Amino acid sequence: MDYNFITELDEAGDRCGSKAREDIDVALRHYFGEPYYVYRRKKFTSFYDKVKYVLNNCVGFARLFNCHGKNIIMQYPYCTNRILEKLLVRLSKHNKVTLIVHDIDSIRGLNGRVFSKEIAYFNTCQNLVLHNESMIKYLVKNGLKTKTINLEIFDYFLKERPNKHYSPVPQIAFAGNLSKSVFLQDKELEKVNAKFILFGPGYSRELFKANNIDFKGIYTEEEIPYKLEGGFGLVWDGNSIDTCSGDIGEYTKYNNPYKLSLYIAAGLPVIAWKKAAIAKLIEKYNIGFTVESLQDINTYLHTLSPEKYNCYLENIKTMQLQVCTGTYINKAISKLVEQND
Repeated sequence: MDYNFITELDEAGDRCGSKAREDIDVALRHYFGEPYYVYRRKKFTSFYDKVKYVLNNCVGFARLFNCHGKNIIMQYPYCTNRILEKLLVRLSKHNKVTLIVHDIDSIRGLNGRVFSKEIAYFNTCQNLVLHNESMIKYLVKNGLKTKTINLEIFDYFLKERPNKHYSPVPQIAFAGNLSKSVFLQDKELEKVNAKFILFGPGYSRELFKANNIDFKGIYTEEEIPYKLEGGFGLVWDGNSIDTCSGDIGEYTKYNNPYKLSLYIAAGLPVIAWKKAAIAKLIEKYNIGFTVESLQDINTYLHTLSPEKYNCYLENIKTMQLQVCTGTYINKAISKLVEQND
């Protein structure tokens, strides 16, 4: 069975979106060759700009509009303008579409998405590649009928694996958009007897008031795996140190945050919320520990033995090799091809 895929670039021809999307695009090219269609994300500055864009791309649009009877793989949600998005959504009416899902914005309350409408769209597709079993079960419970594939974890392609020597010191790395991580702005963070080593945009001394914070700067997704420090990497969301709260905190019950893949690629053991979907993976592969509240870290680190920590390091080395070489997306693509032949 022949497969086609659609990829996305920004106006300059660079990748659109995160490294996770680029890595999956690399895997799809390895399996299926060149994409069926490349769409370029563009921000319009005027109505004239929009008309010119449509005219310049009318041949490509016509090809998408008249696309019938093909097996097409796309990454979702779409990072393109609304004109092209309507064409991409239309493809599932006349083709067998597989979506590799990065996020479900309606669950986390973003972009005005309505959950029932996203489910209805998913049900017009042939297959969904989803983060984990928790996400699959939640969608099925809420009306999903489409066949699913469990990705389990996002890969993090690296040409050379970091080979840093970590130790069980009371230092916790956190990488990401710091302005969205409101819990880090809580003075109560000082109740955790550890230093929080922060990486990423959005930091300011005025907002991040806890004395146990050390900001290390901003790095690209390719650079950051080699820059992480500490004894553990933290996966946490919301505005509280006591639980992952709010819409984004609730979303962690179903998604695989990409920072988990980053920590694994860096070979750094992980701490996460006990109710998060990734808690099952962390416990299954014994690559770190989970807590109800960040304050629980105090007790755990106090009783952590060197032998236990070394066990985490050994286990995460195995997963490091897997995520850095694309094991998980390759397994998902193989399963997709197998179940549709």
